[in-house]
Amino acid sequence: MVTRRIPSMIQQAPDKSTDPNAWMDQAACADMAKTWDFRKNGDPFYPVSSAPFAAKPGKTICAGCPVVSICYEHGQSNPNSRQYGTFGGLSQEERRTRYKLKQRVEANQRRQERRRAAS
Repeated sequence: MVTRRIPSMIQQAPDKSTDPNAWMDQAACADMAKTWDFRKNGDPFYPVSSAPFAAKPGKTICAGCPVVSICYEHGQSNPNSRQYGTFGGLSQEERRTRYKLKQRVEANQRRQERRRAAS
């Protein structure tokens, strides 16, 4: 049996907050702690395997989520979230790939700006 060090996002706060504008309250996974069978199905957002198919249950839940882009940004802004789990409908590997691409694009933009300033 695998023991996780990072508790599931939906198990950390099973009850909705009192703030109606909190994005997590509007997420498709907000009420899952009450309905998802974690013992039988495991955690859909932190799969045990890193195989691409393992993230499918979490990604399926995210597919119709109204705050998927906010969740993605949340996952990218937190280094631990960037390394583990499904956020914003993307697995950790997919988010890591996007993060690296973004870093390369920003580095290229900085180089181009320096070249323009030097000429």
